Amino acid sequence: MKNHQKRRNFLKGSIMASTGAVLLHTTDLFAKEPFSSPSISKTDIRTKLFGKQVEISGRVFDGSGKNPLQNVKIEFWHLSPNSEKIGHKGSLLTDTQGRYILKSDYPSKEMGKHTTIHFRVSRENKELVTELKFSDFGAYITDKHWESHQNLEDNLLFPQLEKSLYKTKINFNISINQ
Repeated sequence: MKNHQKRRNFLKGSIMASTGAVLLHTTDLFAKEPFSSPSISKTDIRTKLFGKQVEISGRVFDGSGKNPLQNVKIEFWHLSPNSEKIGHKGSLLTDTQGRYILKSDYPSKEMGKHTTIHFRVSRENKELVTELKFSDFGAYITDKHWESHQNLEDNLLFPQLEKSLYKTKINFNISINQ
């Protein structure tokens, strides 16, 4: 009889600890970023609570590279984790300061290539298609992106990557002619 009571107490304690761990981690998903405000346009297309994730944030500027643009539509897509198919897609609008944030599961990559997220940025009759490439060592832009966005200052043009064990954060700015 005593063994059954010990087993029940053990199971009860395990369940409570597991529930607490899950609640602790999920509250982190809903916590506001320190620089976040309700006006920043965000899209969260993560399908898993745990595992590798990527967060891309930045601003969209006009053709001069100096003035942020609001209500610019950003569409994005990438390969789903452990897949060769594009299953992660989303779209958002920039806020009044031209800012955006997107959160996703860490994408798969084609063999021998960098991980890539594709972007289509549009405002009124202007449209731009570009891509962001990244690895464990840094974030990169293509030569086509560099040519189209030279009007941005270097600290805005080149993506900045910050990496931890399960989360990759990238700051990626874009300019589009009005």
